[in-house]
Amino acid sequence: MSGGALVIGGDIQGVQTALDLADCGIKVTLVEQSPCLQANNAKSPGESRLGNHIESLRLMPKLLKAASHPNINILTNASVEKVRGTKGDFRVTVVQQPRYIDADICTSCGRCELECPANVIVPASKATDGHKAIHRPDYGLKSVPSAYIVDKKGVPPCTAACPAGINV
Repeated sequence: MSGGALVIGGDIQGVQTALDLADCGIKVTLVEQSPCLQANNAKSPGESRLGNHIESLRLMPKLLKAASHPNINILTNASVEKVRGTKGDFRVTVVQQPRYIDADICTSCGRCELECPANVIVPASKATDGHKAIHRPDYGLKSVPSAYIVDKKGVPPCTAACPAGINV
């Protein structure tokens, strides 16, 4: 992208900055490390539940506006790897991890999650915690995009359990 702006971070400040720049006619790429921009960010220490709910009510319309703005390109599940160049002429390398789901056609109906046989155990949690290999990240329908994502880490349980070692 040439002559545009890069906003790193999909919190309320990043979304508002992207909207302000885009409304001025500048092409903006918004980069967020998590799989989605979310209205219900984890509450800060000392913040009440009511405060978090009010903040999510303020952010959701902005998320929807940013997602549909013609001058904003949102890259979720992405990170900035390298920045080089001189003042006013930067070259940025952004790496986006795949979702393995087409976010443009996913309706978040949940049927794929119901049919998925593979459970993923989060390493830092209890053995009973976890989710299906395909799941709606973070806060589901209160996120942009609200599409599902597939966790592909290691050998799938169905392949590991197959006596013939077939990648089913």
